[in-house]
Amino acid sequence: MEKIKRTEIKLIAVLLVLCLLGILAFYILISNIKVGLNINNQESQREIALKNTQNISNKQESNSENIIEIGEVTEQIEPTVCATLEIPKLNLKQSVLSEATDDTLEMSLGKLWGPDKPNEVGNYVIVGENRENGEMFGNLDKMVVGDTVKLSGESNDTLTYKVYDIYEENGNDLRSTAQKNKNKEVTLITSTKDGKKRLVVKAKEMI
Repeated sequence: MEKIKRTEIKLIAVLLVLCLLGILAFYILISNIKVGLNINNQESQREIALKNTQNISNKQESNSENIIEIGEVTEQIEPTVCATLEIPKLNLKQSVLSEATDDTLEMSLGKLWGPDKPNEVGNYVIVGENRENGEMFGNLDKMVVGDTVKLSGESNDTLTYKVYDIYEENGNDLRSTAQKNKNKEVTLITSTKDGKKRLVVKAKEMI
């Protein structure tokens, strides 16, 4: 009789351990799913942001096959000036608006992606039209590695950034918005002259 009771106790103990292991495995699975969803959500947000600001082309002609096209604006938000960008080489000093839409890019440069405030750790992405007369980012293709840009915030805190990379990317390329380190970076984006790709200028804080 005692052996039977001991066997039952051992069986109950084993069942309890199995239940606890099952609960632990379920918790780990749910946690991994949440992390995966968060990463996918960030990638989706960057992709949507790029698609919503793709009419940063020059004003030479309208081309239905041009990949630099603005997506439909689904929410009307009154833009505010969130920063000032200065590029000494191009003799450019321009306000950066808090939104980058078809309408706001007609007025000025626009913030596409990045930290809430300029000059914070992160990749602060600014887009602008490539205009024939050189306004906005019309002369951005004249930039070379080693040039500098200055970014000022609302409190007039100004940082100088040095260009370290210049390249072109296709419409579905998200490299320009990525942040792989803890640097303070500024990314400038416009269309190429033919409007078929995006021109990307990347700069990081001078220390």
